[in-house]
Amino acid sequence: MNLKEHEKVLEELREQDSNIVFDGAVNNDLWADSKTRILWVLKETNEFPKDKDLRVLLREISNAPNPNSVYNRWKATYGLVVKVSHGLLNSLKWGEWADDVDTLVKNEKILEKIAVINVNKRAGAAKSDARKLKEAAEEFKATLLQQIELLDPHIIVLGGVGDIISEWIPEFAKGRKIIITDHPGQRSINHKEYYESIREEVSK
Repeated sequence: MNLKEHEKVLEELREQDSNIVFDGAVNNDLWADSKTRILWVLKETNEFPKDKDLRVLLREISNAPNPNSVYNRWKATYGLVVKVSHGLLNSLKWGEWADDVDTLVKNEKILEKIAVINVNKRAGAAKSDARKLKEAAEEFKATLLQQIELLDPHIIVLGGVGDIISEWIPEFAKGRKIIITDHPGQRSINHKEYYESIREEVSK
């Protein structure tokens, strides 16, 4: 793990393109101290976050008295990310703890204990374009592989991007648990089923 080098990779990328959105470990100290480092690989932000830095947005959500005041649609994707991450970090079966995402965010600081990187390093739209996302994956492949290596996660959740980057898995698996699942913003699978399927894969 080398978080300083990770930051350098992003800074060099932005020097080439001012529209690059930074991502990675939301809170470097909590990430470095975590016994189980969970990295979510997602598609893209649907707009530019503050300072073009997803980590800043997620920290603000984590520390706001009312997370909805920061971004009122944060639960659309990150509600399920929080539930799954909390359960895995604490080796929990699904239970009442999953009913109160706000408490998990504010009191448990779950968003600050994980890392999130997007395949598309530029902001996208409300609905991802599959062709453009695939093009972005090829464009940013080297950066994504560097990020994974430098963040050094124990668990990598490919949320809705498995069909795009699964062929790279041999390049970054290296003993890590790789979970291919639907995007956490999906609506076809209930949250309990989504979590339990990931928990089962992690326990193998």
